[in-house]
Amino acid sequence: MPALADFRNVVSILLGEYEDHLKVNRRPRDTMIFRTFVSSVVTQARRGVETTLQNIEKDNNFKGWSPIAFATPEGEKLLKKYVGHKSKINKILEQSKRMADQGLKEWIEDLRNDKISIGQKTKDDFLKEIGLLEYFPIDRYYPPFLARTGFLYKYLDEKKLDPGPFMRGLGDGDCYNAYKGMMIDLCKRELKGLKHNGLDLSDNPGIVDMIIWRHCAAEDSEAFEICGKSPRCSECKIKALCNYGANYST
Repeated sequence: MPALADFRNVVSILLGEYEDHLKVNRRPRDTMIFRTFVSSVVTQARRGVETTLQNIEKDNNFKGWSPIAFATPEGEKLLKKYVGHKSKINKILEQSKRMADQGLKEWIEDLRNDKISIGQKTKDDFLKEIGLLEYFPIDRYYPPFLARTGFLYKYLDEKKLDPGPFMRGLGDGDCYNAYKGMMIDLCKRELKGLKHNGLDLSDNPGIVDMIIWRHCAAEDSEAFEICGKSPRCSECKIKALCNYGANYST
């Protein structure tokens, strides 16, 4: 089983593999912040998010990505036409009105201080995407990735943690927070001095999420699905450091 020290080696190797594909965002323009918010809401359990956003942009009734433009009957019609999920539409409409009233800066601070509820995964994903890299969204590929590599079992053993919360499914808040806490803790302890574009990964774990996302996910042209639903161990650069991969037979 890998030692936790190998977490640094794994991340270092994957960083070298995917560094040219990373897009570490600084604070974008206000209009793009709202677009990112819509993307973060729509992306939950849905593929083709960028296509959905592009279809909205191509519509003749599209007036730009601003909370004010969407806090209108016309904005609601656009969302209903292209999003088609009532709870997501209502969430976007509710928060677009609040953003328009408060201003984006105050709205983001309220979100960070848990004065706004949009769902933990949506919150973490959105804040990471606008450049607040201390946030670490947990997606469905983390449980299998951490189990295959052996990091989950080693971490549970080292910390003497009850494995129960990790087994409940990410829809459970305690499970989501257990994985999130584990990843942030591993980054903080193991990655000091490992940098991307001058940013220390121990203080910016959101970059590590971007790296692992590219290794595991499949929903985007910049994701490589090496450690996805059906692992492609023969192509994996960290195979020798992984419990599952080390036992893979070509």
